[in-house]
Amino acid sequence: MSGSAERGDTVALRAALEALEAARCAWLVEPSAEGFGQYFDERLRFEHSTGRVDDAGSFREFVLSGAVDYRAVEHRLDTVSGGVWLGTATATGELRTELVKAGELKRLASSTRAEFALGPGGWRLLSLVCTPLAAVPAAPAVPAVRVAEVPSPAVAGPAGADPAPEDPAPAEAVGASQPSAVGQEAKRGQDR
Repeated sequence: MSGSAERGDTVALRAALEALEAARCAWLVEPSAEGFGQYFDERLRFEHSTGRVDDAGSFREFVLSGAVDYRAVEHRLDTVSGGVWLGTATATGELRTELVKAGELKRLASSTRAEFALGPGGWRLLSLVCTPLAAVPAAPAVPAVRVAEVPSPAVAGPAGADPAPEDPAPAEAVGASQPSAVGQEAKRGQDR
């Protein structure tokens, strides 16, 4: 196969998988029992960033149960390989999810490795492994404070006054008069 044909196949494959993932993510936000088979292979293995692992049946039940209310889901594909001639494709990317679980709003970000299978109905998600990235805060717990609003110890006293220096405890009060085992060995070496 020529280089330009391979690039064309890769572009077409990327477009097909991105369309599938956009539709799959939309289904998660508004799930229906009928839609599941359009996006997920019956051999699905879904490894959540929390460590939970689902097969097709348990994931379908989990989503349709309403235990989690997906508010927004976006799966960006960074790399795509494979193709129609193989019947499989692999992609890496990043999944961003906003959901409500047990009344708590959560924002999650995960790196992903996805496997897709090509069947008579088109591409389906076969496997997704999510690895958590840094936490994405849902909302600040306390109002943010700008650095300029926090008084510095050097400016907290009267104008021109230096802050009082800290008075460290005398060496003897913290046991410095007792030589360490290393210090005792060094002293013995000097006495010889």
